[in-house]
Amino acid sequence: MKCYLLNIITFVLIVFFPALSNADEWRKLTGKQLVFCKPHMEALVETYQKKGAEAALVQLGTAYDLAESTFSDTTFFYRIIWWEAQIQTGRNNEEWSIDLYQFLMERNHQKNPETAINIPAVDYILYGNTAQSLRDIGKAAQARALILNVEKSQCTYKKMDTSCSVYKDLGPLFSFMPDARKRAFPIYVQDLYPEKHKSPSTNPRFIYYPYIYGIGYAALSAQDQGDWVRAAELNQWFIQYTDEYMKGNDRMKNEVCRCSLDAARRMAEICLMHGHPEEAARFYDEFITKAEGYYHTPKHNLYDAKLERELINIKLGTLTEEALEIADTAAELISSHIFHSRLDGVSIKLKKARIYHALGYTQEAWDLVNRLFKETADDVNPYLKIHMLRTAIDLALADGGTHPELGTWLIRALENERHMGNKFGELSLYEKYAQFLAINGLYEEAVAIQHEAVRLAKAMNLPDRFASAQHILARLSSQIKTPPPTADPSPAKPTDKPEGTAIQERSSTAAQQPADPVENSFGITRQRPFSATVDIQPSLSLTTSLPGQPAHGRFYLINPSANAIQGELQLDGPVDILKWQNENWLTAGSSPSFSETSLSRSLTLSAGACCIIDIVALPTDEGSGSTVACSWIVDGTVSASGRWSYAESTSEKRTAVINAHEIQNNPFYLIPILHMIQRKDAEKQEVVDITVEASSPMRIEAYNESTGELLYIDANGDGDFEDKGDLIISDTNQNNWPDIHFISNQNLASIILYVKPENGSNTEQELTVKLLDNGIWRTDAIDIIK
Repeated sequence: MKCYLLNIITFVLIVFFPALSNADEWRKLTGKQLVFCKPHMEALVETYQKKGAEAALVQLGTAYDLAESTFSDTTFFYRIIWWEAQIQTGRNNEEWSIDLYQFLMERNHQKNPETAINIPAVDYILYGNTAQSLRDIGKAAQARALILNVEKSQCTYKKMDTSCSVYKDLGPLFSFMPDARKRAFPIYVQDLYPEKHKSPSTNPRFIYYPYIYGIGYAALSAQDQGDWVRAAELNQWFIQYTDEYMKGNDRMKNEVCRCSLDAARRMAEICLMHGHPEEAARFYDEFITKAEGYYHTPKHNLYDAKLERELINIKLGTLTEEALEIADTAAELISSHIFHSRLDGVSIKLKKARIYHALGYTQEAWDLVNRLFKETADDVNPYLKIHMLRTAIDLALADGGTHPELGTWLIRALENERHMGNKFGELSLYEKYAQFLAINGLYEEAVAIQHEAVRLAKAMNLPDRFASAQHILARLSSQIKTPPPTADPSPAKPTDKPEGTAIQERSSTAAQQPADPVENSFGITRQRPFSATVDIQPSLSLTTSLPGQPAHGRFYLINPSANAIQGELQLDGPVDILKWQNENWLTAGSSPSFSETSLSRSLTLSAGACCIIDIVALPTDEGSGSTVACSWIVDGTVSASGRWSYAESTSEKRTAVINAHEIQNNPFYLIPILHMIQRKDAEKQEVVDITVEASSPMRIEAYNESTGELLYIDANGDGDFEDKGDLIISDTNQNNWPDIHFISNQNLASIILYVKPENGSNTEQELTVKLLDNGIWRTDAIDIIK
């Protein structure tokens, strides 16, 4: 009887979980199945290689129909296709593997449409494979959409709440992030359905593992979006489950152990992202202790964890010669293991190079890196090159930053991170590029880049990293020799501004990145200093507020040069109460009922500084409004100007984008574009979906104006999120569109767009701002970039 049950269990694992089996799927076929599969799969691969994926998939569909009519069961063919996607041709080209995975999912949905909503256990693994492949080619937004379906199925049909907050709080997970909590996560079926299991069980049944597998991918998706708290709590759920599971189970132990290591790795990555390597080490230490104890961990997983721990020892300054043997063994084991991807194989060798270099074996380290450079030079997956570049950059900086290709590597690495949609990978590159510039004595450029690192650290909700970036910024700024002012050295101080102050810092929500897209992606021209003068953006702006609501306008006064510039800011029109709110923020009021006047302030804009001028206007009657002009005057001459017009709308819209702009393109920095969303009814919470579509390809990054946090990235500006490099961070209603979340009694929210047109684009461009209204995208504003 026991033998019979064991055979049943083995059959279930092989049939329903091909990703969990280490045996070649072809060896499991019967004679007739083999005779069927061999010619069809050979023909499939040949068609794919000669005619492409589309033709191959049509052919595969025909073969699948034939398998169904011939055998009345396609399970064996399903497994072979999955094997092809994961281990054979799909292993070498992730785009093709995704096509095959999606073919299998669509077949499942055609046969049983309910599986698209109530996802069966087998598809949890399939969805995870597909999401991972999508991430590997830079389609993080599509991976997120897939995992979102898994989470909805878990919550609705399995009673597993991935929001985590419903589970009992057991204390903090980290010292640096108090909001992330340990919780009494459900591990057994009786935890999910307590009403069905009122009396304690002496032999509780674990939640079926594939559903927990889905928790791991939900954690990874949360981490991709920078939702550190939810990512940490979901990872902890996975670790708690595997700790209990591994104590008394023999089935799938290799698979469960590997995924437990992945969860520990993600926890360590969160710690490192926040700047806490000592806490990252704790998760590897705990895993290694369990791996050498009751986990009975496969050797390749154990050495993978040990190598990760040694990499942290580099940061902590505690690396020893023992790390060499660990690195050699880990690289050998993982490179030869069938279920580790090509990316895993390259990554483990790069980690080995880091260990060798840190212990003084620099030539051996560079030999390994250069060999990998050659191997990945023409690879179909650019993600491998990202890993190559990051290691090369770190080794070159450790060598003193004098490598002749270091600057090029930094720029290529940033371009690749953007192409892959890894916004959270950009921060360290800005930090390293600032370091590289400082090594070369280019302190003005280093300060400009470090400013962006400060802004990104805040946008990514990394408070300790933010504080560290600010400290580095102050140190770099102190290295700049202050040139004499370009105008009168003793201008009159504004009466309502503290004596002796000047505009020193750029706004945290409107920091400018000096940019020269022709020269490089960071926006710094290393061969010459900045030569731009003070600019005002937008050049023309229109706000149409909802009936009964105020109109809001904004100008940015920007100094992208390397020198402090003195001058006079002047507002003309029906304006009143020009007042400093802080050192870089001026506010004013306007109304058609006010008298026409001029208000001015003398000030000094330091190098790279930005001053924000916000104007709140009150239209008097329906359709009425006025115009305010903003000018920058040096030595009595207007050198830059902008104009803002406002009026009241006659629209009956509940929610609307109320402003549009004309922007003068400037090669010296990325221009911030402010858009305000206004609503009539502010009593309840509300989520408003938004997208922006560009008339020609450009990168669009959207940030929450009040918090500075990233909302989304549209890598090519086409308005959808299905392409490489796209990323959605804010999606409160989980419909896979970015959104703005209004809280109760809030009737105005703002986003800031940073746009980067493709190199060489000199034509006039439009940005169309749309809101989702009853399932239909409605155009609310059009910006013009000249």
